[in-house]
Amino acid sequence: MVLKFIYSNKKDGNMAPRFGDKKIVLQNKKNFFNKNNIDINNSLKIKVTYSDNIFILDKDFINKNDLSSLELDTDSIITKEPNIFLYLYFADCIPMAMFDKKNNVLAFAHMGWQSIELDLHKKIINTLKEKYNTDSSNIEVVLGPSIKKESYILKKPSQLKFECWRPFLKEIKKDYYEIDLSGYLVDSLKNEGILDIKVNYIDTAKDNNYFSHYRCVYINKDEKEGRFIAGAMIK
Repeated sequence: MVLKFIYSNKKDGNMAPRFGDKKIVLQNKKNFFNKNNIDINNSLKIKVTYSDNIFILDKDFINKNDLSSLELDTDSIITKEPNIFLYLYFADCIPMAMFDKKNNVLAFAHMGWQSIELDLHKKIINTLKEKYNTDSSNIEVVLGPSIKKESYILKKPSQLKFECWRPFLKEIKKDYYEIDLSGYLVDSLKNEGILDIKVNYIDTAKDNNYFSHYRCVYINKDEKEGRFIAGAMIK
């Protein structure tokens, strides 16, 4: 089996109902799924809790539920079941797929700053090791489009509290720091023994082909907000 990682862009339209007409959003989603040969009935949406929650998706849960009608309150899902597209809506945070190539186990996660601070990625790795006997050398990681350090600038960010974040914070003027979320995440994954890491270098805040919450709030307040889909499955 192989990992399939997929994401949309602005040309595919807004994917989040709260930022547009629900009928148009649903059609955008259907068109995107059809274009990528995804069976909407075998898809499962994550509704993020901005935490370190992990949900194990097994065959029993799949057989008892209509997946396409659900929104799971979690920040990550782990499954061994093939052909189930796990996805959610993004606008700057990091979509992360983690795939155990030997045991055919997929983890898909929303890596926002809260989840990264809580070491969700490490907890996923530990769960893979404990439940599936995963070895770090067999893990493939893919990080999707997200805001990059040159764009992600905040006043007195919460990461200042943690010594481990210091190499990934750069003060550009008094009390304002660039925050390298993806740099911290990649470094942390490498420290866990994962070497197969693919980073998408699209900066959602700079690239107008992608929706960006940061850009709408801090750069162009006249821009209409939206969200793109990112997700993963094993085939």
